[in-house]
Amino acid sequence: MPYAGMDISRSYCDGDTSISLANLPEESADQGGTFYDADFNTLDHLKDINAPIDDIIYYETSNGICYDTAQISLSIKPVPSISKVEDAAICFDDRYIADINVENNTTLTWFDGLNDSLRIFTEAGIYSYQIANQYGCTAADTFAISVLPPAINKIIYTQLCAGQTYSNMGKIYAVPGYYLDTLRSSQGCDSVYLVLDLMSFPILPLVVEGDFDVCAGNTAKIIITSPHDQLKVDGVNSGKTITITESGTYIISGTDQNGCPQEKEITITSHPVPEVFAVDMIDTVFMSGLKIPVSYDGDIESYRWSPANHLDCDDCPFPKLLAAHDGIYTISVEDINGCKNEAHLRVSFRDATLFVPNIIANHATDPENSIFYIKGNQSSAYTLAVYDRWGNLIFHRKDAQVNNREQGWNPQGKVVAGVYIYLISYMDNGEEKTLYGSVTVID
Repeated sequence: MPYAGMDISRSYCDGDTSISLANLPEESADQGGTFYDADFNTLDHLKDINAPIDDIIYYETSNGICYDTAQISLSIKPVPSISKVEDAAICFDDRYIADINVENNTTLTWFDGLNDSLRIFTEAGIYSYQIANQYGCTAADTFAISVLPPAINKIIYTQLCAGQTYSNMGKIYAVPGYYLDTLRSSQGCDSVYLVLDLMSFPILPLVVEGDFDVCAGNTAKIIITSPHDQLKVDGVNSGKTITITESGTYIISGTDQNGCPQEKEITITSHPVPEVFAVDMIDTVFMSGLKIPVSYDGDIESYRWSPANHLDCDDCPFPKLLAAHDGIYTISVEDINGCKNEAHLRVSFRDATLFVPNIIANHATDPENSIFYIKGNQSSAYTLAVYDRWGNLIFHRKDAQVNNREQGWNPQGKVVAGVYIYLISYMDNGEEKTLYGSVTVID
């Protein structure tokens, strides 16, 4: 006889993977039977197994002649709803709170058997819990908790050049000092306890020495005396010694021993050279107080003549000749800016040519014929002494001038006619010379 099994009840939870037509009959029932729904429609599979379901299914077996039918009461119960707990990462020494919503007619069981709906976790791990409803259906959840590493201590000692800034972990520091800071990770946790000791290098000035005032046509020689390297002038590489050919403003830059950049602005000023105009004195007739023909242009503050042994001064602008000495004189000048110049002039003298009368008259109608005086090619002074034939001095003049008739000897009828002796002394090109002879006086 065919056997469809006992009338039974089957109860499942929603989502149970064992729910199928083949698993519904009693285990001892014949296999290969036919399933019908409550309206006796043939079933080849369960059409809708989503809870809640309370239904009647018939199972019929046959050997071709006889039939056997079993009634199966099918019930599919819902599983409890659950709000899953997301995986979490917590900061070191922080905690994570899991608050599970437990509805009425449900029970909560944790992995460790506890039933608390609120749990606090401080350690990393994988945790699970299960919720069961009044039908005995359950829902489970698993979540992971990771603990981020503790914050590290970071001590930074650094020095800045003047005007520089220091950047660390997104922050910029410009003022030397002692800084304490806590840096957070992208998860909001303390990641670095920063101790920053920020100091500033002392400023080592760029020292530039040399002539910043130059004379026209000269170059300025500048020397960097401070221990800087990587030197540049207006951005062009340079050495310790700098030669500048044009006036203007220049920026000198360099790096000190701490690697700090420094710069200094200098100004080169070009001054005009003083002018000296000297005229040669060729074939000059010497006379006392004769000045050298020279002129100047510029703010001159010092003069130097060479040679100076025949001049009345060696540091004046317009010296006088003390003697008739042929030669070349050099005048060197320096102005208030230290600019120098010089000029040369040649001086030469001609020999004196003197003319002395050999006869004069006591009573001449023409004064030219009654006065004994010297004519010549220069106007220097001379000394005249006139003696009678017995050697008596009858006339003497010390500072008579050549070609000056009024300073000569005029007998004016005061002497008898006869021969008289004259003695003349004079300077010729710095040399004292004597001229003597006789002059006849007639009436």
